Amino acid sequence: MKVKFDQPLQLDMDKKQTAQTTVTLLSQMLGACLLSCSFIIAKLGWVLAVFAFTFSVGYDLFVYNYLVKTSCYTQAQSYRQLTERALSKKLSVVLEISIIISYFSYLTAYIIISSSSITIFIKNVVGYDANKYIVKAILSTCIIFPLCLLKSLKQLSKIAAIAGIAIFTFSISIFVYFFIHIGSKTLCVTKDTQQPITYGLQAVPSVSPFMAFLYFIMYIPLLQGNFTLHNIIPPMVQELTGTPIMRQKIVSVSVVISALLAVLLYITIGILGASMFGKDIKDNILTAFAPCKWLWVDILSLIYAFVTIIAYPLVLYPIKVSITCLCKKDPYTQNGYRFQVLITAICLILNCALAMAFEAIVAICGLFSSLAGIVSYFIIPIWIVVKYPKIKQDNELINTTIADSVKSSTESSVYSEKLEVSTVQVDERVQEKVEVVISNGRKTGGIVAIIFFAFTCGVGVYMNGADVIKAFAT
Repeated sequence: MKVKFDQPLQLDMDKKQTAQTTVTLLSQMLGACLLSCSFIIAKLGWVLAVFAFTFSVGYDLFVYNYLVKTSCYTQAQSYRQLTERALSKKLSVVLEISIIISYFSYLTAYIIISSSSITIFIKNVVGYDANKYIVKAILSTCIIFPLCLLKSLKQLSKIAAIAGIAIFTFSISIFVYFFIHIGSKTLCVTKDTQQPITYGLQAVPSVSPFMAFLYFIMYIPLLQGNFTLHNIIPPMVQELTGTPIMRQKIVSVSVVISALLAVLLYITIGILGASMFGKDIKDNILTAFAPCKWLWVDILSLIYAFVTIIAYPLVLYPIKVSITCLCKKDPYTQNGYRFQVLITAICLILNCALAMAFEAIVAICGLFSSLAGIVSYFIIPIWIVVKYPKIKQDNELINTTIADSVKSSTESSVYSEKLEVSTVQVDERVQEKVEVVISNGRKTGGIVAIIFFAFTCGVGVYMNGADVIKAFAT
């Protein structure tokens, strides 16, 4: 009788954990990136853009499958620890530096988005044309900096939960505005210039095939940031309850569901937004709405500003801790806290200066994703895939635990053991030859993949760098 009651209870617990994990992973992927997907689709054309998004999420699902398994075998608590245990300590340090560089672009984007939203709200609602440089300076020094000085971010984490509400409301609003104005093919007539914003969406970019190919390549590293779960997968695998195989299954299923939902939302919102604005699209869709002067969008922009302001100290916190540890200091002592305050001030000054220089969030994030993403998005995940058989073999204790949990849930365990004994009796020399062939094949495939993605990152640095310089010049 006990087994009959325990099995439904365990099944309900697994379903609950799967649902909670899916929501957590989905919220990790969605956010400020949702504001720029329309710009990417408009620039690439919907055909190339859909292929780019599909390719990116397909690659991510492939490597995430191995990251989940490797996290289970190594019992790593973080992406860096996973890299250290699966590959090497030196590579884990390089990874941490690349993550810090990548996060720097997100912090800059947060200042740009929040300051732009506040400036637009003041102009459209209050009727005052605020200086954007002063807004950024006040926002950085008087609001964000004090929030970054908090030693406990628990309350901020709870407040940040409204980000999901903001994303849901924003998505619904895009749907509503699109279908309300689709009949007239005109989104609005701008209040200041009396120029109509008309619908329009190109299937392919209006450039040469070679330039279209370069556009496609340059956005691959940037799109990886839209679906990045590398940092959250290892702790997620360890924090769930249940057997190792069950935790692995829950995270694997949740990763697939959340990634598919995210790419569906990105493509849908991106196509609708790009269609509404046509040639008037901006890299921040909330900024593109500004000439219409609609109160609801202005309020939504202000909510997004609040969300990004709260997100800044939450994203900066692990960076401060990482830099403090890299400098051989204890982050939890008084001296460590003072050092973190210094890091906060330096980061905020640099972010604010970069945000004042230009507001091209897609170009900035694309540039930093190309510079740092070659390590965190491509080299390390691909090399973990290459070394996975060895990682699995080196963790015999964990493998035994997983095997036992599988056997206990199967009725044919006796037959499996007999089959395993008979299979083991193979000529060792043949086994070694097979292992060498597989290993060489995996290495060759891994090296080819790394070379390809290194090329995409190189193109991304060149193209996005040119866009940043162009934005700075204007």
